[in-house]
Amino acid sequence: SLSGPEALRSLLMAIEETGEDETTIWFYEYKLLDAATIRDMGEIGRDGLVPFAENIDGELLACGKHEHKGGVFYTSVDGDVEGDQIAVCMATFLESYRDDLLSHRLEYIEDCGMVERTDAGGPGSPTPKK
Repeated sequence: SLSGPEALRSLLMAIEETGEDETTIWFYEYKLLDAATIRDMGEIGRDGLVPFAENIDGELLACGKHEHKGGVFYTSVDGDVEGDQIAVCMATFLESYRDDLLSHRLEYIEDCGMVERTDAGGPGSPTPKK
């Protein structure tokens, strides 16, 4: 399994290979940071987390840099982890996000990202209990 930064590097390289200048990728309400921003921010917090996406409030998604600590976390700019680990590794986080996209539980809202659908009965909506 790839460490968080290795998986992130692979993702950024795949985006670069598309040749698109203005590629925006959302992970839920968090927008993927470009490689230069990730490099400039460096590691944050005492655990050396690597930020990779930011929401409109400036909160970050960050991954651990080692395979054994390579989880994905919500964090602040100073590296304080906010809440529990979201996923045990970057690959698991990406697979879970892919599954949510394929289930049609998310919808795109401009400048906000991919948010949970609010329309009842739409694709991916739970069946109402009787």
